[in-house]
Amino acid sequence: MSFFDDVVSKAKKAADTVGKGAGNVIDSGKLKVNEAELKGEVKKSYEALGKLVYEAKLDGSDASAQVDEAVSAINELKQKLADIEAQLLKLAKKAVCKNCGEINPIDASFCAKCGAKIEKEVVEAAEAEVCADCGCGCCEEAPAEDTEEKAE
Repeated sequence: MSFFDDVVSKAKKAADTVGKGAGNVIDSGKLKVNEAELKGEVKKSYEALGKLVYEAKLDGSDASAQVDEAVSAINELKQKLADIEAQLLKLAKKAVCKNCGEINPIDASFCAKCGAKIEKEVVEAAEAEVCADCGCGCCEEAPAEDTEEKAE
């Protein structure tokens, strides 16, 4: 009976490993879709900002308050985009060198391009939670797999 239990245990571990790998692929795909959508929103926001400034210049009106609002909205979108990019790097097990911007393996101690020390805070910043429903990392919901692990 212990041989059978051992086989079943190993089969479960193998299935879990494959499942986690598939989950990472799905999460990565969702994040890439969200990244593309955010990039589109940023582009539209830049266009709207340009139109706003152009029309204000033609009218001779002061649109500084509206420009400030538009810039603030763009900055929020860019922050969300940076969060998603950090999550994508984490899923790909990569870290970015703060010195030169080179992408390195997450466990690297030094940058392969410039030799600068890869700071551990880069890795920690990339550990944002990914939403189980939409994969965005923007929602405050914890990932589904974390809640399942806590239940066990």
